[in-house]
Amino acid sequence: MVEIITSTPTSTPASTFKWAKDGGSTETIQPTYILSEEKRPQLSEVAPGSIPLIDLSEPEEIIREKVVKASEEYGIFYLVNHGVDPELCNETLKAIVEFFQLPLEQGRGLLHSTDHKKDVKIYNYHEPDGDKRVPGWSEALTHLWHPSDDSFLDALPANIPPQYRELIRTYAKEVGVLFAKLFGWLSEGLGLEKEALEKNMGEKLKFYKMQANFYPPCPNPELTLGLPVHNDMAALTIIRQTEEVTGLNIIKDGKWMAVEPIPNAFVCNIGDTVEILSNGKYKSVRHRALTNKENIRVSLASFVAPNKETIVGPMKEIVDEQHPPRYETFLYADFHEKYVRPWLHPGK
Repeated sequence: MVEIITSTPTSTPASTFKWAKDGGSTETIQPTYILSEEKRPQLSEVAPGSIPLIDLSEPEEIIREKVVKASEEYGIFYLVNHGVDPELCNETLKAIVEFFQLPLEQGRGLLHSTDHKKDVKIYNYHEPDGDKRVPGWSEALTHLWHPSDDSFLDALPANIPPQYRELIRTYAKEVGVLFAKLFGWLSEGLGLEKEALEKNMGEKLKFYKMQANFYPPCPNPELTLGLPVHNDMAALTIIRQTEEVTGLNIIKDGKWMAVEPIPNAFVCNIGDTVEILSNGKYKSVRHRALTNKENIRVSLASFVAPNKETIVGPMKEIVDEQHPPRYETFLYADFHEKYVRPWLHPGK
């Protein structure tokens, strides 16, 4: 098995990593990245993880039952024995590390943008903190993907490592198979046909996005976050993360819990769209990412969401007088632009 880089090689020491947005160094933590005391991660209070683990080598009826239960109770679960080549996954994460270690002048700095409408960009996410927005200690490369149409590769910039293009072509196809299975099991868990959830995300081409998150070593992980506290707006997310470095946390029963990396496992989480479509049966999980003082951490998140022209609301097939709609119906573009989930998750 290919070994993942979890610490920066000596040719590119951690102290020389430069943010694409301003060229600043990560050698020290600048005040811009420091959260107010009440927003800091309180690392000592993070509980050990107990996330459901689902083995896809089991009989399908058992898998479906476990997926449904985990989606109702946690909104997140591991997938093992999923059939995706571990070397493909590890090589893809390695190519992401190589891209983020490129000097800014080789093009990474030119990709930084705050325009969320751009299909390919490098972006820093922010945590709301009083009257400030504190950037997370990470950079994200986002681009489109598709499980069967390779044309998304044409939009990738020239400085993306060539091996990433070939790896992500295959990775997209294999992860697409997992998405189709998960949507089918979740639909059946609602008492519907396998295609129900995907049909209710619109007849037109759905929105597929990948996000490669790069977390450089942080001088003081107690003071900042890698990614802010959030829920995914998408329908489903499948994540591959560095196996040796913990970072992903979820809120369960009011407490933060670690999602420990498991060898050759994917993490799948429910997003806001599936919570709404299922009328609240499946729960969108609130999560964040921490930093690490010694090691680089990488995660590759694949998202499937409705396109912006889709009308989203509780599926009519599961709504009746005994089960009235718990959420309003809206144009997905409006949700994306205006709501950003405060009405869906008030007070969290």
